[in-house]
Amino acid sequence: MARVFDITAASDTVRLDGKGQGEIAFTASNVSGRALRGRAILVPQDPASKAWLSLSGDAERDFPPGGTQQFAVKVAAPAGSKTGKYNFRVDVVNVQNPDEDYTQGPTVVIPVTLAPPPPPPFKWWILVVAAVVLAVIAGVVYWLLSPKAMVPSLAGKTIVDANTLLTQAGLKLGDATSVLVTNATQVDQVLNQDPPAGQKARPNSAVNVEVGVAIVVVPSIVGRSYKDAVEALHAQHLDIGQVTNTNRPGTTASLVLSSTPPPGNSVKSHQTVDLVVQQDQVPVPNVVGQVFASATAILINANLKVGTVTGNVFQVSGFVPLPAQVVDQSPKTGTLPVGSQVNLAFPGGTVAINPVLKYRLTEMATPHHW
Repeated sequence: MARVFDITAASDTVRLDGKGQGEIAFTASNVSGRALRGRAILVPQDPASKAWLSLSGDAERDFPPGGTQQFAVKVAAPAGSKTGKYNFRVDVVNVQNPDEDYTQGPTVVIPVTLAPPPPPPFKWWILVVAAVVLAVIAGVVYWLLSPKAMVPSLAGKTIVDANTLLTQAGLKLGDATSVLVTNATQVDQVLNQDPPAGQKARPNSAVNVEVGVAIVVVPSIVGRSYKDAVEALHAQHLDIGQVTNTNRPGTTASLVLSSTPPPGNSVKSHQTVDLVVQQDQVPVPNVVGQVFASATAILINANLKVGTVTGNVFQVSGFVPLPAQVVDQSPKTGTLPVGSQVNLAFPGGTVAINPVLKYRLTEMATPHHW
């Protein structure tokens, strides 16, 4: 064997990082006195470490006489490698005569220490389960130790009375479910309850009930007073909906003119019924400047009447009598009860109109419905 190369290592130990990786440099010098082409060879002394070693760059390089080359060796020990010291070296041979011209490099140690295993991941579900268990235990303890309320009997009671009884017992009314009944006496009455009567319940807890409802007929209320209509609807377990006031000439105050749904319709109990009602008070129209017949017609259409008439309703122009115009009225503005009188004043002082003429003029102004 001819020693043609001189090989040195940067250190006798390769320092590995936390990932098991490291690097070390070897320097090879041509001491043969002639130009050579050398090849670096990794020689692990433990077969297990062979796969850990790799050269950076070309393994074969040209060496002029006295020339040097540096070979970098990378080490990558995989996780879980057995603890110990692993040795290797770098040899360099003459490519033209490898069997005779070669040099063994110094031995370098790879110290491998057994890294402690990573801690197992924290099992958060344990905290969730523990929290749920504690909450259940706390709920049970609270239920056992907290004061209890006795559920009263609500059967046959109205919703209003049932709510009062529950409030007095320290409970509250929950869901109210409608149940169709054929017996009218069961309308608006509690039929069933949950929890049942006599059971103990936590204070302020809800009691659900079933309440009877029925199919009823809208009564005939058109032409009746508003008060009578309300009483008739309530007697049928119906409720008052929207009330619209209107003014229909010649109609008595507070008289019901129509209903929605109309009379005779079958509806569920406590359906709202909208009403159109003749209003009690009507605005006073301005009739100043009108002749007697026109003023009378305007007042009648406003559901009012002509009251005292003073002055002359006719004026003579030459020998032709002409209708005079209203010069004043009382009251002038505001509202009056339906059917109230409005006094009219015409020119000519305080001469009252002939009653027969007034009747005839009023008849002419009154709208007739054929």
